[in-house]
Amino acid sequence: MNKANLTDHSFGANVSGVISAKLDAAVLVIEPDLSVWQKMAPTLSQYFGLVQHARTVELAVVCYRRFNFHLTIIDIKQVDTFAKVLASRHQPQYVAYLSEPDFIEPKSIEPAPIELEPIYPQNFMVLSRTFEAENLLAMMQVGARDWINKPVQTSQLERVLSRWALTQPNTLSNSDCFTSKQTSASLPNVELSLCIGDSKAAQDLKANLYHASLSRSPLLIEGQSGTGKKLAVRQLLLLSQTPSGRVNIDCRGELLHKLNNELICDNNEITFIVLGHLDEISIEGQIALMQWLDTIPLNQSKVRLVSLSCTSLLKRVQNGVFSSELYFKLAGLTIEIPLLHQRSEDIVLLVKLFANQLMTNRESCRVDLLNRYQSWRVTDFQSLTEYGWPGNIQQLKNAVEQCLLMDLLPNEYFKQSAQTDCQQTEAKASDGPNNGNQHFFPIEWDVKQIEKAHILRVMKLYQGNRQLAAKHLNISRKTIDRKITEWTDEVMH
Repeated sequence: MNKANLTDHSFGANVSGVISAKLDAAVLVIEPDLSVWQKMAPTLSQYFGLVQHARTVELAVVCYRRFNFHLTIIDIKQVDTFAKVLASRHQPQYVAYLSEPDFIEPKSIEPAPIELEPIYPQNFMVLSRTFEAENLLAMMQVGARDWINKPVQTSQLERVLSRWALTQPNTLSNSDCFTSKQTSASLPNVELSLCIGDSKAAQDLKANLYHASLSRSPLLIEGQSGTGKKLAVRQLLLLSQTPSGRVNIDCRGELLHKLNNELICDNNEITFIVLGHLDEISIEGQIALMQWLDTIPLNQSKVRLVSLSCTSLLKRVQNGVFSSELYFKLAGLTIEIPLLHQRSEDIVLLVKLFANQLMTNRESCRVDLLNRYQSWRVTDFQSLTEYGWPGNIQQLKNAVEQCLLMDLLPNEYFKQSAQTDCQQTEAKASDGPNNGNQHFFPIEWDVKQIEKAHILRVMKLYQGNRQLAAKHLNISRKTIDRKITEWTDEVMH
């Protein structure tokens, strides 16, 4: 029996106004008063698959960009601030791009105007202690669906949630981007998987690739396996303003028979010479490559040298295993492809992209695949965003395809796959999970070790911002500074 038929997506309201079934949806509450949150939490957890709380706008933005929330409940005093911060985060860092799905050509490299239109959540309600009609009307005009009075009463909260649920589609899952009539022409190219999303890492990568496309200097692209280095090369080819050819050279093994001047193609084309696995090149290969580079016209516009490495070549230079002279010949420009866990807020969009591509390529079983995807619940998407993905984008793509083809929910996939389960446990034990909901500390650790690991994990979540980490942990900034100083002194001694 198809799992989609076994999944209860109904969420009508009974006579008393209480939601009759738990929503397969995520809700974010932005409320500085902890007592208000504690009053709401039991009711929300009863009705939503995922419930998140943020005490400040800064913390809320981090949560909001990490997951697709179907409903946001926010204190009325913070609505405008939150909308302005969202607008600033969506602002392109370097260039303004076209709205089409294919990332090909920017409109301009001129900076956008400073005045930004606020971005309000698509579905939000306001928390308010006042009953002034003017304030509530202003919120409704910018898109608020309802309001909740303070102090919060459980009965009123349930009635408000019931009203909201009745206005939603029959499915609140993340499958709303699919239709059975979708064609491949409407889908983004596979190259978009490298830069898809609104994360700062994805936006910076778009800008860096564009700026690199304007030059003919040798380009070094570094990134771990599966991050999309080859996709970056394809994107550079798309960005090229003239017809381009591509020649791939694997730097593993003997290079002498591969390196010759015949690699230069038609004079009317720009030739991309792509050196793969450069970090695995031998000493003999480095010498042969140096000699060959002296024979080709790298300064001419018809040649573009692109090198790919899974590790930092500069560190290899510092360790004495890679020629510094060769490094500076190859690294005229450098681009580092971010790890997938560094842009986890893009994971849900990437999942939709890969699922959509699979459905397009499997026309004969499109309906079955769509039904399987629609059976995924919000907790399944949460497990995908929390996983460390050591294999990066490639591993995520493989996991999505395996779940759909083998009719597995992501939660079942992680439980049944011994390899991924082991990797997940190791990642959480060393670095900690992305959202901090679970602990995987070794049983032999004492309280001091657990405290250190947890504080460092929270700091990693906020990208080293000690002030935000202190707010999350409900401790002072000075406490974090003091503990980090203590840990540094322990290492030095």
